[in-house]
Amino acid sequence: MSKREVVLWCSALLPALVGCGAAIWGQMIVLVCCLSVSIILMTLSAAFLARSCVQVRQQNMQLKEELVRQAQEHQKTLLQTKQTAEEHCQKEIDQFRSNLSHSVRVPLSIVQGYAELLNGPLIQDETVRSEYLEKLVQRTKYIASLLGQHMSQARSEDPIALSPSHVDLLEMIRQTADDFQNSASLRGISIQVLSSQTAVELYADPGQLAKVFFNLVENSVKYMGREGMITIRLAQVGDQVDITVQDDGLGLEETETARIFEHSFQGSNRRGGHGHGHGLAMTRRIVEAHGGSISAESRPGQGMRIHITLPTGIEEPAAAVG
Repeated sequence: MSKREVVLWCSALLPALVGCGAAIWGQMIVLVCCLSVSIILMTLSAAFLARSCVQVRQQNMQLKEELVRQAQEHQKTLLQTKQTAEEHCQKEIDQFRSNLSHSVRVPLSIVQGYAELLNGPLIQDETVRSEYLEKLVQRTKYIASLLGQHMSQARSEDPIALSPSHVDLLEMIRQTADDFQNSASLRGISIQVLSSQTAVELYADPGQLAKVFFNLVENSVKYMGREGMITIRLAQVGDQVDITVQDDGLGLEETETARIFEHSFQGSNRRGGHGHGHGLAMTRRIVEAHGGSISAESRPGQGMRIHITLPTGIEEPAAAVG
């Protein structure tokens, strides 16, 4: 092959080679681009997955913390509820004991007083001894009735249970005054019951009303603070009865007097006396359970005046038409 033929052949072959190289380079560039895009997509996917995993872990941690917090709050609520229930139960137990002690203490002291009189040399007359023995029987029955009432009405917020019957309120109050007269005399205190009527009849619960006047007379005897007189007045007007219990003791400030029927309130005139401030609160509940009302008036040095109004619960007979 001549030199000229070689040159011509190369000249003809070179464009083909150049075209093939360009095609190959183009394919390689496309391949590289595809690989680059794939790598970028894989990197983005990995980053997204990593970010998602981090978010899931954070959400799981937050959920765990929230569950722990809710569990702690629930446990705290349960403990508070338990503590509140225990405190309420203890309060009810203390209230029950206090009410029972308050109701039974005075009748027991009266029974003790009658028993000591009967056991001593002062009473020789058999008629008087029989009267005192009858009073002992009445007081023990009254105490038994009180215990039954307290067992059936254990909680302080329970409504007062009434068992009404016909009652001579004047006779009941006179009996209460007689019961307290011995202990009152030791303090230089006299008790008198005044009424223009020979009997004052009510349709009410005798046991509950007895508590009322026991409490009122006992408070006057205990907290008068000096010698003096307790005067109980009764007047029946139409279908209601007005009762006042007046003493001439040391009295109370008006601000204290306004609170004496509050539960657990204790006035400044206690002067070392025993009590929990439950007696007058119980008295108000009993009076109101009978449809009545009770109020108090007092000033320092002018004693205490308790006013009670009770419905008779007995219908007045119709007037005769003539």
